[in-house]
Amino acid sequence: MICIIIKCSVINKRIIFTVGWGAEQGIGGFGDEPGIKAQLLNLIRSVRTIMRVPLIAVNSVCMVLLLLFG
Repeated sequence: MICIIIKCSVINKRIIFTVGWGAEQGIGGFGDEPGIKAQLLNLIRSVRTIMRVPLIAVNSVCMVLLLLFG
């Protein structure tokens, strides 16, 4: 299960940067509003960051259950 998570993470990063959705530095000048694309990417990154903790907990429970019950 850990190997699958690692592989998905690596593939995800490759796809994101290949498509051009990676983190952008210097989105605009002072007072410039970021575009819709930048706002959506920021939302996706924020949700991914917040969901890491519950995902770690769920994966840990799954691994314990698999070890106990096979």
